[in-house]
Amino acid sequence: MSCYSNGRVITVLHTFIKKTQKTPRRELATARQRLKEVKRYG
Repeated sequence: MSCYSNGRVITVLHTFIKKTQKTPRRELATARQRLKEVKRYG
């Protein structure tokens, strides 16, 4: 689960089932893109 906290608000950016120790690059890219959108549009 990828989350972003801004003051008292927590936004869940992305969730997925992790099957290995390493987080897949695709999942990280999705979370980063959604973080940009949340910061841009509120």
